[in-house]
Amino acid sequence: MMSIDDTFAAVSWLFAWAVSLQTVELARLRHRFRAGGAWDFAVFSDPRAPRLIPFACVCGPFPQVLAVISLRGVAAVLLAADLHPLGATTVLATTLVLAWRFRGPVNGGSDAMTTIVATALCVASWTDHPKWRLGALWYISIQIILSYWLAGWAKLRADGWRRGHALPTFLRQACYNPRGFSQWLLARPRLARVAGWVVVGFELAFPVVLVFPSALPVMLVAGVGFHAVTVYALGLTRFLWVWVAGYPALTYCVGQFSSDSM
Repeated sequence: MMSIDDTFAAVSWLFAWAVSLQTVELARLRHRFRAGGAWDFAVFSDPRAPRLIPFACVCGPFPQVLAVISLRGVAAVLLAADLHPLGATTVLATTLVLAWRFRGPVNGGSDAMTTIVATALCVASWTDHPKWRLGALWYISIQIILSYWLAGWAKLRADGWRRGHALPTFLRQACYNPRGFSQWLLARPRLARVAGWVVVGFELAFPVVLVFPSALPVMLVAGVGFHAVTVYALGLTRFLWVWVAGYPALTYCVGQFSSDSM
C-alpha cells in the first residue's frame, strides 16, 4: 500500500491535470464571456452581489474573468509541482469564484467533485497532523462512493431508467452528436436497455468496495471505463479525470479500512 505522502502526491498530480484541462476548456471558450455571449456576466450577475461578494464582482466581468481562469491554471501547475498551500488554496478559491460567477457549477457533478477534491487538498496542504490528512483522504473517498451510489439510486427511482428508455434518449440528443459507439448502441435497443441497467448496477454496487476490498481494482477499472465512455458518447470531458484523481485516495482508505478490520 502506498504511503499517505505518496497518495497525496498521486492525487495532486492527477487533480492538477484535471484542473489544467478544465482551464484549457474555459480558455478556448473565452469568446462566450464577452458582452452578448452565452456566458455574459450580465446574464449571471446577481443585484445583491456587490454587497455580498465585492471581490467576486470585480472578477466576474470580461476580461477580468480570464485572469481568474489563468490564475487557476498557474495554481494547477504549482499543485502538480508539490502539495503547496498556495497552489491548493488558489485552486479552491478560483473554483469557488467561478462557481459563484456561473451561479452554480458549470458542468454539474464534475465541478462539485472538483470542489470536494480541492477542499481536501487545501486542508491537507496546511497541516502535517496525521488525523487531518487522513480525514482529507477519507473525505474524498466517501464523496466518491456517495457520488456513484446516489446517482444509481436516483436512476433506479426514475421510470425512464427502470424501463430502459433513459440511456437511448440521452444518446439521441442532438447536442451530443451521436456517433460511432453511440450509433451502434442505438441500433440495438435491447442491448441499450441492458447497458442502462449495467450503469445502474455499477453505481449501486460501488459501496461494496468497503466490504470486499478485493473488488476495488475491478470497480476502479469499471469506473474509468464508465467515465471514458461518458466523455466519448456525451462529450462531457470533465467527467473523467476529476474522479480518477480521487481514486488513489479511495485505494489508500479502502486498504486501511481493510487492515483495521482484520
